[in-house]
Amino acid sequence: MKVNDRITPVISVAKVMLVIASLFLYGCEKKANGPDDGSDGDPSGVNKELFISFKTPGWSEKIDCSHLSFLPNSCSSQANSVYYVTATSASTRMSFQISYPVDSAVFGKLVTDRRFPLRFDACGASEAMQEAISFMLVVPESKGNTNQWMPIPELNEKSYASLKSVTYVKSDNRYAYYRIAGSYTQLSALADANRDRISDADKVISGDFQLMILTDRTRNEE
Repeated sequence: MKVNDRITPVISVAKVMLVIASLFLYGCEKKANGPDDGSDGDPSGVNKELFISFKTPGWSEKIDCSHLSFLPNSCSSQANSVYYVTATSASTRMSFQISYPVDSAVFGKLVTDRRFPLRFDACGASEAMQEAISFMLVVPESKGNTNQWMPIPELNEKSYASLKSVTYVKSDNRYAYYRIAGSYTQLSALADANRDRISDADKVISGDFQLMILTDRTRNEE
């Protein structure tokens, strides 16, 4: 039985991520220091670190994402209302995708401390995504292992993300930048490199994140 075999994601990058988990646009690295996020006017003591952490039954890591380009991808070339960013860690081969509303005014009103369900096809749920984010990841069973923990595609109460903070950082001619901090849990199935399920015992993967998100400022500011 193949994990996610009957699901055909709308966006090709998501399909690549969940099918082979090897080709990605940009990378996170396990490095201690990265460039500043370019923000101005933050209160002293504000944590600007960009990262994703994960904890599986076999291992855990915290990945520095300071070198990740957060340039978003569009779900559709017409009337697009959902953006997504995908990336992989070169050192751990952990891969993630986050989807979110395009409009800066909408994104800035996202509610903290609310559980946003993992939507395997976020682009196909554009209406629901106007008040939510969706976060999912693929992570090896252990470092260097070709077996992978993969998200269960069906909506379930164990797969969700929540936001701790949504902080406006800056704007340019195209985007409004937000730094978001949050956490996630994900019910996951263990599969081999061919996506064949190798265990009936699904497990919950969990972790935290702090990322820089780019939204369209033109929608409400032009």
